Amino acid sequence: MKHGVVRDFLVVSAIGLLSLRFPGVSSASSPFVITFKAVNVAVGPVFSVSLDLGVSAWASPSLLFPGGSGSLDVGVTGDVGNVSVTYLGNTYAKEFVTPIGSVKVPVVDVVLGSIYVNVTGRVQSAPELSGAAVLSPTTYSWVSEGAQSISFAHRISVYSLFFPDVVTVVAPLEYILTVVVGIEALGSTVFEYSVNVGSLEGSRTIIQGISTFPVGTFIVLVAIVVVAVRYWRIRRKRAKAAAKTQTK
Repeated sequence: MKHGVVRDFLVVSAIGLLSLRFPGVSSASSPFVITFKAVNVAVGPVFSVSLDLGVSAWASPSLLFPGGSGSLDVGVTGDVGNVSVTYLGNTYAKEFVTPIGSVKVPVVDVVLGSIYVNVTGRVQSAPELSGAAVLSPTTYSWVSEGAQSISFAHRISVYSLFFPDVVTVVAPLEYILTVVVGIEALGSTVFEYSVNVGSLEGSRTIIQGISTFPVGTFIVLVAIVVVAVRYWRIRRKRAKAAAKTQTK
């Protein structure tokens, strides 16, 4: 009898785990573009530069159990950007892919040679949490394309055992930019200037809620189903036995 109850509990639990849509797992977000702007940056005595930068980002949450560790994977890749360089009163523009790293962008040929721009940048974030959780670490940096896991520890409570407890991750992205502008001729640098532009604020903020999986509620529901199944089987056996007795 006891072995049968345990077997039924395991079977029903497995079916429930496979078929239930966990409240703690949200689907990964579709990639979206976050833009950054730097306007009229003076680079040396002869150049002025403006940049429109774009980074494609997405977020994917993990399964979160009460009192356990959770994470939000945030991925970034370079998207379309544009740079315009003003030199001796003339403005020249060029489209390129925003680097998470560094890229050299040839802009235009002038009398002295070819104007180029070196764009070097990384993405960083200082996420914040709302809900019963502690963030660790508190800052994240992307020096190349890919994903970083924003990790946190959930604080368990009686409520979270039986009801979904939401932890919200708010992750603003910044682009840390350095620009070098110069002119080169015949493979040699005529002159160049650099400026550390610093932090550019992103046009959008990643906001993702992650719900805990109510383990206590799931166990109670499974136990109810198992008891109901066992009760139905016992009633069925007794009904069959009674039918046999009557036929005799």
